[in-house]
Amino acid sequence: MEKPSYFRFLLFAMITVVIFFGCSSNEPPKMEEGYDSIISTIIPPLSVPTGQIIVLEAKAKDPDQDELSYVWTARDPESKDVTSVVFVAGVPSENAKKDANKEKEKSALNEGPRINFSATEGGTYLITVTIDDGNDGKITRSTFISVATTNRQPTLNSTDPITISPIPPHYTNQEIFLVAQADDPDGDKLLYEWSARDHANADAGGLLESTEGTSVKLVADVPGSYLISVLVQDGHGGQDRGSSVIVVTDREE
Repeated sequence: MEKPSYFRFLLFAMITVVIFFGCSSNEPPKMEEGYDSIISTIIPPLSVPTGQIIVLEAKAKDPDQDELSYVWTARDPESKDVTSVVFVAGVPSENAKKDANKEKEKSALNEGPRINFSATEGGTYLITVTIDDGNDGKITRSTFISVATTNRQPTLNSTDPITISPIPPHYTNQEIFLVAQADDPDGDKLLYEWSARDHANADAGGLLESTEGTSVKLVADVPGSYLISVLVQDGHGGQDRGSSVIVVTDREE
């Protein structure tokens, strides 16, 4: 009578072992066909100017049908973590209705199979995505993105590039002060170059006390109309121009 009980116990133990080990085995995710590496909206090698946004995408499948999470990280040329800086909002979706809820559930801009990359500083960035099945199954893919620094133009005030003081009327032999102020988004040091031409379009630069700097002084000893121009340059090819007309008359006695 004890023999059948022994065999029943042995059979139960074998089934338990099979079930336990069979259920505990986990296969890691695998990249889908065509997604062996990170892909982008631009053709490799990945090279963009500063400020441009590109989409990066990775797609995997899980043999165990586990739900996959995608987490992206980025390191700058100095190997510093810049994840929170280069991944930006506005991730497009292949199926907006289907993915709407998932997009809302995202806790960070660096999560999901598709993200947007944009860098404000030049250099080569190492981008890595970690795909996790939640059961200790992980795979990673990495790529480099080269970001070229682009120069942004300085800009003068579009409506009033040159401030004139005092206000009209202006007279011969009167000191007239001209001021120009430009903004440079890159913080470059700006150079200002002034010029003057008379009503006959002849050079009248000699009427300017100086032709450099944000402010200059004009003294005209001959009445007429004078075209005053200023050229502002950032030293990197960026420039802007502005001009104004000053009418000078003789004082009435």
